[in-house]
Amino acid sequence: MTTRTTLIAVLTAIVMIAPAAAIGAPKQLAATKKPQLKGPLSTNGGLQGCKKKTERHQGEPVAHFQICNGYYVFDPDDETDAANDYGAYWVQATVDAVNGWCTRSVVTELEGGGNSIAARAPKPGTTIKKKKGQKFTTKLRVDAQGNTDSEATIKNTFKLRPGTFKARKKGSKFLLNWAGRSKKKLAYVMGAELMWAAGGSPPTLVPQVFARFEKRNNC
Repeated sequence: MTTRTTLIAVLTAIVMIAPAAAIGAPKQLAATKKPQLKGPLSTNGGLQGCKKKTERHQGEPVAHFQICNGYYVFDPDDETDAANDYGAYWVQATVDAVNGWCTRSVVTELEGGGNSIAARAPKPGTTIKKKKGQKFTTKLRVDAQGNTDSEATIKNTFKLRPGTFKARKKGSKFLLNWAGRSKKKLAYVMGAELMWAAGGSPPTLVPQVFARFEKRNNC
């Protein structure tokens, strides 16, 4: 028995959802846990948002989803490019299977941005195959494309479950793919460095999460 679900994230915090306690195995990242910032990056509630969803099959909960995402702005006073502004877009997502369901695959996707995206993290082409879980830190450098002496970083750490993990770019989409078998809570973190015309608005990006589940006894 299999089922598949999709969660489309909010783009801004028009309606904020209060942070909830993490569900599932301890030591896994909660989607609501703020990333660590270093350097002249800042944000506010109007640039951030979270959304939750419970996937059901014939009325039975299959998994709890949560995704938090938003913009971080690089201080214009700390860069010398009069034509452009800089910043970052950050996504944190969790998938937590329940009631004997087993997560078999997760795709965390960030679409859009075009030529406004200067860098991505994790680096496209990253591939990790592990039989045991390990900690993984997604770290994005924001350096205003060299137009600053005050480099900034944004990062957070999650527990990567056993299986195959890949970061890749496909057209306008940046994808984190995980395939394996887990009844434990899964988390994924991705980010993109952005640039846009000075005084304008940053590009619109759309994060989504796709997952596939099986009902089995030996997950």
